[in-house]
Amino acid sequence: SYVYAIQNEWRNVEKQIKDTRLQEKLAALLTRSYAINDIDAKYESGVPNREIALVQAPISVIGDANIKATDEEVKKYYDEHKEFFVQKYPSTIVQYIRAQVVPSAQDLASAETEMQKTRTEMLQQNDMEALARNYSEKFVAPSFLTPTELDRMNLGASITEFIKTAAIGEVNTPILENNHYSLVKLMAKKSAPESMNIAIIALDSTNLAKADSICDALNAGGDFAAAARKYSADPSSRETGGVLVFPNQFTQMPDSAVTEAMAQQMRLDTLFKVPANKVIKVNQNQVVFLAKAFNAKGMVDKYRIAYIGIDASFSDETYNKKYAELTELLNSGSAFAKMAEQARKKGLIVEENAEVSVFSDRLSDITSSREIVSWALKAKKDEVHDKIFRCGTNNLVIAAVKDQVPSGYRPMAMLKDQITEQVRIKKQGEKLVADLKAKKLNDLDAYATAMSSKVDTLVGVSFMPTGSQAAELAGYSMVTPISQLSEPFAARNYVMVVKPLSETDKAAGQSLEAQRAQKRRALGQQTAYRAFRKMLDLVPVTDNRARFY
Repeated sequence: SYVYAIQNEWRNVEKQIKDTRLQEKLAALLTRSYAINDIDAKYESGVPNREIALVQAPISVIGDANIKATDEEVKKYYDEHKEFFVQKYPSTIVQYIRAQVVPSAQDLASAETEMQKTRTEMLQQNDMEALARNYSEKFVAPSFLTPTELDRMNLGASITEFIKTAAIGEVNTPILENNHYSLVKLMAKKSAPESMNIAIIALDSTNLAKADSICDALNAGGDFAAAARKYSADPSSRETGGVLVFPNQFTQMPDSAVTEAMAQQMRLDTLFKVPANKVIKVNQNQVVFLAKAFNAKGMVDKYRIAYIGIDASFSDETYNKKYAELTELLNSGSAFAKMAEQARKKGLIVEENAEVSVFSDRLSDITSSREIVSWALKAKKDEVHDKIFRCGTNNLVIAAVKDQVPSGYRPMAMLKDQITEQVRIKKQGEKLVADLKAKKLNDLDAYATAMSSKVDTLVGVSFMPTGSQAAELAGYSMVTPISQLSEPFAARNYVMVVKPLSETDKAAGQSLEAQRAQKRRALGQQTAYRAFRKMLDLVPVTDNRARFY
């Protein structure tokens, strides 16, 4: 069986190598399958960039609200851009009624009674570890926390302030926030160094017998770093002369600084109780350490706290009432539209256009609702599920299928609102541009006033737009003469006017040929990726995941 396992592992390695080589060969083929023409080559490298002044305003804000898109214009846009609206996999439009179970007034009163009882026990009890065992949400600090560590715990500003100002033994009087009570007791407080550096020498069995003599020698003035490099069995700290380093542990502290809480986690917090630079012997998990603390950082107040959280949860009675409410709707035998009408009157949540596909792990924002998705993908149009789904801890859902959308071109009816808005914005932009041109303004400040905007400055604009920069902005910025105004133009739902201020040649350092070669490699990789994605889209694969997941 061992040999079979090794053989199987080897076959997997062979398959992985073969797949990797095939991917590399395909990527190389696709990368070399295009050419950069002379015009592209000119602007792919060595192209200058400009600093421009710009006035822009969103068309939706300053456009003429009376301009609308007609049905004919929407249909024309859809027909001319159908390739934008292709979906490879089918999807389902789900409509649902959702009830979120929340604590009733009686549940909230019960939670408040529980909170008051717990608060009294916290005030009277010294053994907080024993008390906290009875609660699912609790924290008893094993050591003293610095103000920075308290802030990092995200207990909330009011609780953190309480801890810093409370008397020892005091417990806060919490308020209900998000159906939750947070009880905190200040168990102890002291003034101590915020942090220290810690150095250790880990002794293995070879040097264990020398522990006492090495410790005595170091306390008599011996070189701790030299001893760590000679005797320590820990390779990481041995290289630093025994000093423990925690890269990127906290931005507020040096990498070698250790707070008392951190030291307690390493079971080296004893070092905060002995004089600085005194070497002590520590036994930990059958390992012997020689350790010392040094270079104390600033005196601060430190706090030891206990925390208990109490949720105001809904009772079984409350849950059953809400479940019965939805059961009554579902058993009414009405069509979903009628149930939705009644649900709205009861204050329930109704959604009529939630789209899901095989890629959806949930329905809308409802936690643990994949079961609904799986059912909906296989159900028929207008089908209502005969049971109430329980999603997560507090969501009850009646689900129905409004429509099944096959793969291919998405129906225009589903896109009408989106396209209507796009066409409307385009028409408003054309009207704005025409009106601005008619004003014949001669400076950017005048355009800023006319557009209810202000003058901005952009640097590094070139013929190659970057990020979300509109291609029209790059074009007008580069062809308009320096210090002259462009004509108004519309781009990316904005109307704009630019004024080039200066032009800078592309930074030197690489020859044009080197720049072009570098750009060609980058474009080759991008082209290969896009070509591969296109090939995948063209593969006639039937997606059966909805049947199993």
